[in-house]
Amino acid sequence: MSESTGIRILVVDDDEGFRESLIARLKRKGHDVTGSPSANEGLNLARVESFSLALIDIRMPEMDGLSLLRAMKAAVPMMEVVILTGFATVETAIEAMKLGAYDYLTKPFEPAKLDVVLEKAFEKWQLSRHAQMLEGEVLRLSRELKERYSFQNM
Repeated sequence: MSESTGIRILVVDDDEGFRESLIARLKRKGHDVTGSPSANEGLNLARVESFSLALIDIRMPEMDGLSLLRAMKAAVPMMEVVILTGFATVETAIEAMKLGAYDYLTKPFEPAKLDVVLEKAFEKWQLSRHAQMLEGEVLRLSRELKERYSFQNM
């Protein structure tokens, strides 16, 4: 993935060291990355800026990652979200997937694994965006056909 792909990533993690390290790594890979130290700030950023992907920690003080995931999917349904956690459980993994997370990674994770997950999540985001544009075009053409071939125009 290169800078020309237009990928924008939001990283929400209250652990400053981890967050800054991850942001630096993703920027070296050519991504446009914004970081947030809190769930509330991250949610506000997701609402006002256009991100393709979000990487969110599951344990944060003001709002946990599952609640943030739920709120982000409600606010920006097309954005793909990857959960990052140092405290993985089967229950939270299942709940995250039910809430619409693209994937669930346990810290520490292999950088190559993260790269693959991000690439696949971004591909899914692109496909969803393309499908949404096609839906809009189909609706427009359908309206146009109805107008052109309506009973009054026969």
